[in-house]
Amino acid sequence: EVWQANAAGRYMHELDPATAPLDPDFQGYARLRTGADGAYRIVTIKAPPVTTAPIGHRPPHLHFDLRGRTHRTIAQMYFPEDKDGNASDTLYRALGEGAGTSLALRDAADPGKYRWDIVLDG
Repeated sequence: EVWQANAAGRYMHELDPATAPLDPDFQGYARLRTGADGAYRIVTIKAPPVTTAPIGHRPPHLHFDLRGRTHRTIAQMYFPEDKDGNASDTLYRALGEGAGTSLALRDAADPGKYRWDIVLDG
């Protein structure tokens, strides 16, 4: 599963305290399955920072609920060009030395595309 805020920085969730408008054409949530080769693809927007999060200002990011055969992991993908926002994010900082694994790779040929590889064992 993947979810994110809309272009106004608001989640389509009843508990989101944001007053920014909802976008009736943007659900901000999807349940995905990988292909036989394990690959997945998402076409979405890069949302702005979320300013109403309970833990404070959040940089642009996507949430993932990852499930293998025996493991479940909640993860977030961050954008590499948002260095200052990432560095001030409570959850990103909590990753410590592992923070780099949460950064998507920007496509040099097409800066609007990113790659984030996820490996699940089990």
